[in-house]
Amino acid sequence: MPRRSTVYVQMPHTWLGRLAALVVSVAVVVLAFFFFTVVLAAAGVALLVHIIRLLWSGRRIRRSAPRDIIEGEYRVEPEERLPADSGPDPTRKKN
Repeated sequence: MPRRSTVYVQMPHTWLGRLAALVVSVAVVVLAFFFFTVVLAAAGVALLVHIIRLLWSGRRIRRSAPRDIIEGEYRVEPEERLPADSGPDPTRKKN
């Protein structure tokens, strides 16, 4: 079985070591914040470019569509029976 190596990190005991650890920690946090900001801005720009491209493609498709098509909505109305038509049709032949 391979031997695992364990790394222990101890806080520095001197004030100079603690100050150096603080400076390094703050620098890492600031760099991580700026990296996250740059990645987020790049993702936002990519999303914006994608949306503009989709809108532009839709505009081009709508422009090339034939003009003789009338678009609209419809619904199927249920068949209404008049009160006089409530019985069977007297003119219809029986089998």
